[in-house]
Amino acid sequence: MSAHSQKNLLINIINDPEIALALKPIEWENLLHLARQSKLLAYLDWLFAQSDLKHLIPPAVLLHFDAAMKMVANRNRMILWELNRIKQTTFDLKIKTIVLKGAGYLILDLPFAHTRILSDLDILVDRFDLARFENKLKKHGWQGVELDEYDQQYYRKWMHEVPPMRHEERYVEVDLHHTILPLTSRLCPPVDLMIGDATVIKEKGIATFSPLDLIIHSSVHLFYDAEIKASDFRDLVDLHELIIWFHRDNPGFFTELVDRAEFLNLQRPVFYALFFTKKILGTSIPDQYIEHNQGRPNAILLAFMSLLISVSILPNPVGQETTVVRFSRWLLYVRSHYLRMPMTLLLPHLFKKSKKRIDDFF
Repeated sequence: MSAHSQKNLLINIINDPEIALALKPIEWENLLHLARQSKLLAYLDWLFAQSDLKHLIPPAVLLHFDAAMKMVANRNRMILWELNRIKQTTFDLKIKTIVLKGAGYLILDLPFAHTRILSDLDILVDRFDLARFENKLKKHGWQGVELDEYDQQYYRKWMHEVPPMRHEERYVEVDLHHTILPLTSRLCPPVDLMIGDATVIKEKGIATFSPLDLIIHSSVHLFYDAEIKASDFRDLVDLHELIIWFHRDNPGFFTELVDRAEFLNLQRPVFYALFFTKKILGTSIPDQYIEHNQGRPNAILLAFMSLLISVSILPNPVGQETTVVRFSRWLLYVRSHYLRMPMTLLLPHLFKKSKKRIDDFF
């Protein structure tokens, strides 16, 4: 099997789980490797269960799936407990607390959310409430991770979050945000409007972004605020599942999504979300929302991004991370920093970080 065919194997299984019934042992090994790279082992287990195929999967493969599901369940319990402690600690502040990304999907009980292993807890509060919220956490045992003076300034002056925090008795990292993009970013969405439209889950005392804003934030995170690597294929699958879930009962979903993206000035990352979920995962999206999308870049830029993303985001077969893949990911890494900061800030920042690495080395 060629490297290209191996990379497509994971996509083909996601689109049609029944294909797995004809896999040979070596193909199962390749599939497990690809799924592990992209943190999709538990997701595949869920897909096979949804398709009533688990009883036909080789027992040796099921061991990997079962282990992945147990790891996800254990980690998610830790995250939800951390969220419970934060909610109890800050309850008297009466601050609207929004749970972001994977933990937000879990709070909403989205089916695919129970297959995601959460690395940290991301929450967002209004910037005017940030100091009170952070100080409350600090008084009750949450402390910022140790950073040097420059990195502290980097977070406080330029970033969209304060330095990561951890409770002194636990090991879950808490990322406290006050907006969704760095303050120096070329895009400055009106996050106060997103906070205002966030859905409050009264019985849980917390909130999540509205369905449209969940997708928009996920699009921004993947296609604007992050470098692209193999594990980010998980985020593309998230977008695929979010679109399917929220579109199913809402015929006007795509019109509302592109209108909301325009309202928030986030057309470009949402265009990329629609374009690449359809291109790579075959997500059912009407052509008009891609061909006539206001966020669509010019033909040359789109062709360039299409090549870079397609090469970079898919996990690699064993021993198949080529020079082309590494170079494509490096270009997207440079792009992510370019979008976060103007050159007058970026160049000094990169110089400082490079100098620090050299000093630490010697």
